[in-house]
Amino acid sequence: MKTDLLLSRIKVKTCYGNFPEEVSNITLDSREAREGWVFVARVGFNVDSHKFIPGALAQGCRFVVADRYLELPQDVGLLVVQDTPRVASLMAQYIYDFPSTKMNVVGVTGTSGKTSTATMIHSLLGLLEEKSAIIGTNGFCVGEEQVLNINTTPETTLLTRQFAQASKQKARHMVMEVSSHALSLGRTAGIDYDITIFTNLSHEHLDFYRDIYHYGYTKGMLLSQMGSDLSREKYVILNGDDPFLKEMRMETGYEILEFSLKDPRAEFFAGDIEEGPQGTLFTLKCPEGEFKLNSPYLGKINVENLLCALMSLWLKGFAMEAIVEQIPSLPPIEGRLQFIGKEELPITLLVDYALTPDGLERLLDAVKPLVTKRLILLTAMWGMGRDITKAPKMGRISSAADYVVFTNNHPGDDDRQRLVDELEKGITHKNYKKFLERRDAIEHAIEVSEPGDVVLLSGRGSEPFITVEGMKRVPFRDDLIALEFARKKYNRR
Repeated sequence: MKTDLLLSRIKVKTCYGNFPEEVSNITLDSREAREGWVFVARVGFNVDSHKFIPGALAQGCRFVVADRYLELPQDVGLLVVQDTPRVASLMAQYIYDFPSTKMNVVGVTGTSGKTSTATMIHSLLGLLEEKSAIIGTNGFCVGEEQVLNINTTPETTLLTRQFAQASKQKARHMVMEVSSHALSLGRTAGIDYDITIFTNLSHEHLDFYRDIYHYGYTKGMLLSQMGSDLSREKYVILNGDDPFLKEMRMETGYEILEFSLKDPRAEFFAGDIEEGPQGTLFTLKCPEGEFKLNSPYLGKINVENLLCALMSLWLKGFAMEAIVEQIPSLPPIEGRLQFIGKEELPITLLVDYALTPDGLERLLDAVKPLVTKRLILLTAMWGMGRDITKAPKMGRISSAADYVVFTNNHPGDDDRQRLVDELEKGITHKNYKKFLERRDAIEHAIEVSEPGDVVLLSGRGSEPFITVEGMKRVPFRDDLIALEFARKKYNRR
């Protein structure tokens, strides 16, 4: 893109030095910056990346955006603006030619269910032979390519670049998880949503937000970011069973549809729910009539997630009958109520990402049909400065299991002992044990198991790393570690 045209889009600015005639990429990560790239420096929560500008220049970058004047070589163009992340979003959209406008974009937010809902939509589109891409907790995927992202919703320049990559590969649809942090920090600025989904709201991230209402209204920004051009065909999907989400109706002027497991007046209602060890049966009542559904997923939470997926496809013109036909063929969702070693072990071993009181309660409800003997649950508390006030409640909810193992997840520099002690405050029976090392906790959960037991490891799903002291990320997979211990215990090689 011509630099003069890009600079003309920023009205309030000061320019120094000499800019390259053209640029092709933009980044907030100095390690990526090369010749032809724009490097945008910012002041983050922990690091001021202005100090990395010399490294970017050493790699050939000659276009820098900063919030202050800096003495740089004359062959470097320095653009000084007040809000560098906001300018990064604007410039990224121009450089990558507004890629979200070229696809049907579905944004999914909520405390629980984002990954499952987004994955169900992505999978259904694939079964209907529609090419789609997905961005979320499990990374960025388009076609056969999958790339892990550090955040559920990537920072703004990377996010826009991944949209552009999906568009270049002819993806007609983009499904993305939208975290509250991404909305707070402006990462999603410029995304042109066609459908937004708000799954639910419960206690989470109160280390970052004043209270649950501040947290909820921040998530509600997703609806307002759809814009106000009512000539566009856009829709909002809300959970009709969540009282808080009733207040979200004022955030948008577009048509709103609700789903419910309680109120048959909702546009999409799931009734006659029968939960079993192989999945869930229910009757769907919707504008196209009634349908008997056989879902391969466990629990009422996944009935809600599936309703969201069905609604989003129907709103974009797919016939409900054609969508419903694909449901029995839906694949498992990575890291969400995922069975490990299902065909080889005498125990039922699962991993799941649930890390909030509401998510844990829903998870335990979902696995009930699987339990014929004992339920052994591993529950963990996040460190890294995250909200710890929810820990006693999670400990109390964990008491529904026959045996509980308390440990931590991503402890970072937090006190590991305090993390498990706070969980212990809520336990209502004595069948539990605490571990400061997660690997030891997993080994213990497997070791105390007996054939026929259900062993459920919560809090991480299939995350590939864990954050320890010094904020260092080290490889760590609950599923692989648990499978190794289970094979050893039960002599399965």
